[in-house]
Amino acid sequence: MVTTSAASAISAIERTCSVPSLLGSLFIITTFCSSKLFHKPISRMLFYASFGNMMSNVATLMSKSFIDQPNSAGCQTQAFLIETFMFADVFWALAMATNVYLTFYYRFDGVRLRKIEPLHIGLCYGIPFIIAVTFIFVRNKDGVRAYGNANLWCWLTVEWDAWQLATYGLIWLIILIAFAIYVRAGITIYKWRNRLNGFSNSNELNTSSQVAQNSDLPGIAKTTKITITTSDSTPPGFGQPFGSATRPEPVHSANIYTGPAPPIANSSEQRNIRTQHPDRRRRSPSDEAAMSYAKCALLFFTAMLITWIPASANRLVIEIDNALASCGPGVVLRAPGSEQTTHIIREGGFCEDEVVVLSNKFQWLPCDVDLDPETSKAKIASYINNLHPQGHTHLYPIIEKFIEKSLPAWDIIYDWEDTFSVQRLTTTETEYDECPCPVLCDIEDGHGCTPGRRPIGEGEEPRYDVDSWEEMLADGEEDDCEPDYYELGAEKAEDYKTNPERRNLDDAWFASTHSAKLPDADPSAKDHMRIQSSDVKANGFFNSSSQIQVIVKLANIHLTSEKPAYNGGSWHTEGLLNEHIVSTALYYYDSENITDCTLNFRTCADKED
Repeated sequence: MVTTSAASAISAIERTCSVPSLLGSLFIITTFCSSKLFHKPISRMLFYASFGNMMSNVATLMSKSFIDQPNSAGCQTQAFLIETFMFADVFWALAMATNVYLTFYYRFDGVRLRKIEPLHIGLCYGIPFIIAVTFIFVRNKDGVRAYGNANLWCWLTVEWDAWQLATYGLIWLIILIAFAIYVRAGITIYKWRNRLNGFSNSNELNTSSQVAQNSDLPGIAKTTKITITTSDSTPPGFGQPFGSATRPEPVHSANIYTGPAPPIANSSEQRNIRTQHPDRRRRSPSDEAAMSYAKCALLFFTAMLITWIPASANRLVIEIDNALASCGPGVVLRAPGSEQTTHIIREGGFCEDEVVVLSNKFQWLPCDVDLDPETSKAKIASYINNLHPQGHTHLYPIIEKFIEKSLPAWDIIYDWEDTFSVQRLTTTETEYDECPCPVLCDIEDGHGCTPGRRPIGEGEEPRYDVDSWEEMLADGEEDDCEPDYYELGAEKAEDYKTNPERRNLDDAWFASTHSAKLPDADPSAKDHMRIQSSDVKANGFFNSSSQIQVIVKLANIHLTSEKPAYNGGSWHTEGLLNEHIVSTALYYYDSENITDCTLNFRTCADKED
């Protein structure tokens, strides 16, 4: 997906180029109506096709005006015009190629071609019209129309991908048929020219008349008339005149006169009668008309190819690797090298594990968001990962509104370290509410609450452990013997190693049965963060930046009678330092028939970074 500025430039170019195309169509219509000299077969075909081209220009002049309103009359009308008249050009190219075929191989003249023009008009406009009208009434199971945001204008959305491919397939089938006709016509013309060029000078007819002085017949004059008829070498079916069905054969005549013999006893006079060689004579008007028709039709076909090859190539690239579009044109931060991935945050309390915060394999894909420094309007300029802008057109404006509402708070967080003081909630260790299962945790003996106190489930392997303290006492060992907690910890680690799922079960049980006491902030403390109305900006966010990157995550939670509650669990940041996430905002975009939800943004850590 292109950026907003690039999309605006494309839209401007699209509208600018539509104007000369529209004027060209008007010129064709005007010249055709102004003089009968333009009423040739090819001119009539261009005249009929110009009306469809004009309607296509109307659609392209509308450009992106209605893509944000897929259900509006404007969007549906634009999509209808594109589906009907833009694709009609392809049918007209086939109609012109068909006329070339009929002229070359079935001896169709101008009169016969004119008789089939109503059929061309009905098919070239009728077939796309039926398809376009059908799509107006097509909806999916959610009631979403087939016509909607197609990026540059309104057309079939990505949700109707199969119909897009079917449309392109029909177009290229027509293109290939027309191409095959022109190839065959070209081969025929090539063979014909070779046949003409194959004639040698032997076709020159030398006719000699030897006249001798006859002593017997003095004073006698003799006249000889020679008539030579030549046949045309043009292949049958080609070059028939558009206005007649027969063709006169050329006739050449020469008269030779002989008079009284000169005084010389024997003299001769030679006359050469030369027929005009077929490749030296000018092509007949019928040949010229056929060749002119073929050239104009081929030119129209070439223009149509220029229109559809780039669009088809772009569609093919998306179909081959649809994941290409999800990266967008923005710069995605790459993961640091392996030498930097050892950076960790050591957490406090029971969170003693080293947490890797950088990854060379995974990263959230952000979308680019253009910001207007003056109006604070946000416009998503690239593709939201896994949220296609055509299939989910209606969500993009909603997300943009959420981003706009988040900008003031994000701007404060962006600047808080230098401008605001933030209160830290300090604690020495994690404290829990009263244990709900003191027997399991053996509170009286002081063993304390740990995840390893979870009861073994049915069918679960026994824990791998050394003899417990109670077993040691039962064996008669000294009463003051203390268990080897270091050895117990090592065996516990071994137990988790051989049963990796057990640790998850233990942690889940402990989290569900033991609630940690979370210290509250003191609003009266000096270091408590206080924000005044003057601290909140209305525009010029992030030092008047024109673009930011936002990671968007959408989630739906449906509660039913079988699943009446959603426990959720601890909220956590799902990004790593690769993404350089500065701040986060959460919105409930819809809530119905459920109780209020609460969120706590807390974590235990002993480092600012």
